[in-house]
Amino acid sequence: YTTLFRSTGSIVDWQSSSDNGATWSGLTNTTNTNSYASLTDTTYYKAIVTSGVCGNDTTATTIIGVDQLSVGGTINSADTVCATANSDTLALTGYTGVVTGWEFSTNNGASWMTLTNSNDSLSYVDLSSSTSYHAIVKSGVCPAVFSATTKITVDATTNSGFITGGNTACQANNTGVLNLNNSVGTVLDWIFSTDNGASWISTTIDSTIAYTYNNLGDTTLFKAIVKNGVCSTDTSNSQTVYIYPNPIVSFTLDTVCYGD
Repeated sequence: YTTLFRSTGSIVDWQSSSDNGATWSGLTNTTNTNSYASLTDTTYYKAIVTSGVCGNDTTATTIIGVDQLSVGGTINSADTVCATANSDTLALTGYTGVVTGWEFSTNNGASWMTLTNSNDSLSYVDLSSSTSYHAIVKSGVCPAVFSATTKITVDATTNSGFITGGNTACQANNTGVLNLNNSVGTVLDWIFSTDNGASWISTTIDSTIAYTYNNLGDTTLFKAIVKNGVCSTDTSNSQTVYIYPNPIVSFTLDTVCYGD
């Protein structure tokens, strides 16, 4: 409320203006106190006072400043990046107030840590784990609020691991299992070579860390191609299955004389 002090005469009315005093509206209030509630804009007030035959006089204007509610806004789209080799800038839009800081979380929002940044943008570089961000916005005397949260999902760097298994075997009558160990990512393909690695052929076998070979005709090298999320592919070591040709038995027969 606003209260009129030290006036001489009686109050004719109170008036208010929400356009910086360009226009005024009467409030039909002749008491020395004027109450207000739920203002949405900065509002000017004044009282008109009269004293007998002396005519009217208008008080000085008092101003009730109204700050707009804090609005946190939104941060540009979430993204998925590869661990350590990443960088970008987050931009806050659609907010009301000023940015007083940013917070980040690496445990899906269970706890947050403060960043001393009062800009409406935030850069990150070489994240090693998935990280959520939000900004803190405050408008005047209004309570601070958080922006919408955005999350940068971080895929671990691809690791193709190494292959074990495979036996030496006889030509065209063999079988065995190759196993891919300690890989990070999804197997895109198993490839093989029968010319000591000069050229490679796809087996079109994917999404498995074990590969079964059958009836190889020649010594064969195998590799696995692995990719994790948005990270680059990686190719494993080569594992060789040595194939020996089947033995061929031949006899040379002589012609002899009976009994000699």
